[in-house]
Amino acid sequence: TKYDRILIGHPTWWGIPPRIINTVIEKLDLSGKEIATFSTSGGSTYDQAQKVMNELIGSDVKPGRVLSSKKDVENWLRDINFK
Repeated sequence: TKYDRILIGHPTWWGIPPRIINTVIEKLDLSGKEIATFSTSGGSTYDQAQKVMNELIGSDVKPGRVLSSKKDVENWLRDINFK
């Protein structure tokens, strides 16, 4: 509750987050938080995962991305203005 910005990372399985992520998010009070989600994946895009996250958290979730390097993380955080 003492954080204003929350990053939620997850693997991507068949284009979407694993079900355990749903369970975790459902138990969190994320109201009033600035939230960004990301995944790690060897071959998927973030399109389907973003839809799942928007349904779970709400449409005000920052655009997510598949991240695989430090440079990817830095660019993404800059792009979503999440410094």
